[in-house]
Amino acid sequence: MWFRPRRERFAEASAVARDADSPADAWERMAARAIVPFDWVGSSTRAFVGCAPDAPLDLSRPSETPPTTAACVAYASDAPGVLAAEELARETLARLAPWTAFAPRRVVWASGDAVVPLSLDASGFKGLNRALYNACASWAKVPYARHHRSDRSQARRAARQRLTSERSERWRALFEAPFEHEVAELSHDLARTLRLWELAAREHLHLTLLGPLVPGRRREIVATPVARIASPFEPLLALYARGYGLGPVTRDAVCLTALEP
Repeated sequence: MWFRPRRERFAEASAVARDADSPADAWERMAARAIVPFDWVGSSTRAFVGCAPDAPLDLSRPSETPPTTAACVAYASDAPGVLAAEELARETLARLAPWTAFAPRRVVWASGDAVVPLSLDASGFKGLNRALYNACASWAKVPYARHHRSDRSQARRAARQRLTSERSERWRALFEAPFEHEVAELSHDLARTLRLWELAAREHLHLTLLGPLVPGRRREIVATPVARIASPFEPLLALYARGYGLGPVTRDAVCLTALEP
């Protein structure tokens, strides 16, 4: 189940938090007892913000310590999962590099009672969606384009018409069939991009008609079969399975989200 971290040290972290005078005090006590790595205190690559349901997320002024003792418990009780989530987020962005100019190393954690949506544009998923859409749309139209003089026999024409009908049905299903994948709970746009990726990989399509690419990355992607491109969905879905969410991406930081216990 997504967004349910293991939190194997929840009882231990909660006991420390109960005796602390403030979130900063709780964080230092947890580091002193090795519940969190000591270098998490005052880290330059990891910061924290709160996440209120009805307020916009502000990543401009993060803190070196979690904003509440509940947030301290959320991170400290699953420190290995937090570290794994950070690496999975970086790997996701690395695989989206051709479609985004952002490659931040700093992580800002947002904790609260809601998962912050992924920013499809800044992360690169929007550009990937356009590239996949172009490739799959061309695939769906190929039977029409090639139905001409070479199809002299009735059998060939019938076979091509069947192929045309089959591809048309599968193309419509991409947009009309109900989503069964968990990713649709977060974003239908992201779920549709996953469907396009799966179709392109299954049909050995190439990304030849592309949306905007980051300068210098065109050679890596043009004419490469999708099945041979490292899927950004693998680390993203693994991140969700670890219990955390990937939120907004900026030039300076990538936001990860955790539900407070």
